[in-house]
Amino acid sequence: MSSQARQDTIVPDYRRPAALLVPHYDSTIRHVLEGIATFAARVIGVVLLSRDPDLTRAFVAAQPHRDRFSVVTAPYDTPWLRDRSPFAVRTADGYRWRVTRLNPMERPLDDVLFTRISRRPLEEVPIVLPQGNVVAGPRGVTITTRRVLDDNRGTDEATLKAAMRRLGVRRWIISRTFASEMTGHADLYVRFLHARLLAVAWSETLAADREVAAELEARVRGALPEIEILKLPLRSEGPLYASPLNWIHVGRTVLVPRYPLTMSTDIEAIDRALVRRGFRVDFVDSPTLEYGGSLHCLTAAVYV
Repeated sequence: MSSQARQDTIVPDYRRPAALLVPHYDSTIRHVLEGIATFAARVIGVVLLSRDPDLTRAFVAAQPHRDRFSVVTAPYDTPWLRDRSPFAVRTADGYRWRVTRLNPMERPLDDVLFTRISRRPLEEVPIVLPQGNVVAGPRGVTITTRRVLDDNRGTDEATLKAAMRRLGVRRWIISRTFASEMTGHADLYVRFLHARLLAVAWSETLAADREVAAELEARVRGALPEIEILKLPLRSEGPLYASPLNWIHVGRTVLVPRYPLTMSTDIEAIDRALVRRGFRVDFVDSPTLEYGGSLHCLTAAVYV
């Protein structure tokens, strides 16, 4: 391993970004996108990726923190930005932007979106790995599900580990997936709230999924003995997983998705647990359950 690779560290899940990139256009989820943007603009910048500049400018004009918004106009196929967004890796020379490969999904505009709008060069890492399947913690400890192994069949272990090192991963934890969860993306399973606090999606529906979560909890404790685990309720119905962990987390504030499957007792438990640990919590109705993702999947973080 080169000395540069030893110094590279993936930016952790809890690091506050300079700005949040949020898609904006007229759609059935417009209220969700605007809710994310309004929430983030309280404390950081917001870059609105617009298909309709007039609509977007009108939205910004009505915002109390309009000076924190900027607008970028670019074509894209879907609002699901996270998986194609570059990984921020801290190096001895500052941040580097590294992109991974993705399985073909017939989304040609999405495939080139970040190449078009990025002001920095993007360095490709030869591994199929959507960013939604990466949850990074302190000191390069990083969690994915075994979906990464399925997506890279035929690639030997040494090559995969070398690719993860290029992404700044120093200790790689691979979790089993939940019984019927469709994405296999780790940002539905776990999220770091800070270096010593990890939220775990704890199924109120399936014992088998609780076993997966407990196994993952034990592996994280092995890597981070000082970690506190916060078990938050998750409900599922077949392949539909209402994970509150697909949230937006900025500093001490958390915007949590609320799904049709989410019960009022779940909301109370999540709010109570996060507030006790010093977080401000807001909830937004998320109509995206059938797509397998929510707030985190709809955004990308910008570091400078």
